[in-house]
Amino acid sequence: QQHGRLTDVDHHQILSDALMHHRQNQQKQDQGHQCRLIVAVNVLVLKLNTSQKYRLTVLDVTAGLGRDAWVLANLGCDVTMIERSPIVAALLQDGLARAAKTPEFAAIKLHLIEADAIAILQSLAPANYPDVIYLDPMFPPSKKTAAVKKAMRVLKQVVGDDDNSVEMLHLARQIAKQRVVVKRHRHAPTIDSSKPDLVFSGKSSRFDVYLRRSAKVTTHLAKI
Repeated sequence: QQHGRLTDVDHHQILSDALMHHRQNQQKQDQGHQCRLIVAVNVLVLKLNTSQKYRLTVLDVTAGLGRDAWVLANLGCDVTMIERSPIVAALLQDGLARAAKTPEFAAIKLHLIEADAIAILQSLAPANYPDVIYLDPMFPPSKKTAAVKKAMRVLKQVVGDDDNSVEMLHLARQIAKQRVVVKRHRHAPTIDSSKPDLVFSGKSSRFDVYLRRSAKVTTHLAKI
């Protein structure tokens, strides 16, 4: 520490320790999370595919620890993660480098950009617009969720709040060719006043789906 404040090295060590704790103590919960997410993305994302040869492009603008992006990539999507924190991005890049040494990773399309998501969205050319934009902003504080997982507490300490979520959502809805998927706490309010076209509720999380205006579908509520 310097003058009572955490340095980048301190943050890196704290986050590394938290990730280790997370891996050691949350294996069963992670398995359940992955099963629920697999169901969710199959409904929210993969069913958009009309051709087996087409690999859906997904832009994850709030990469965080990369868990959701990893699941999406394993399910056949071409995923680009955006992470604004240099510390978290370094950890993600290290994980990608390690994974690249395994034969199983050869078929995975998972990339990382260290940058501000708003700047990336504003700079995208129409030819590079993704099919799906995925947002998982930091959940708002809740009295009912005091026992937040250690990894998530540290991640929020390092990355901070997503104060630009509204602007990010508005940009994403203009850019995504098919839909924008927003992951929220089940009881959290929507990011802005606009009503999602689709809502999928899980045990603790909720997926708000915003379709392109040209898409003609009937809004419905499903449980995962």
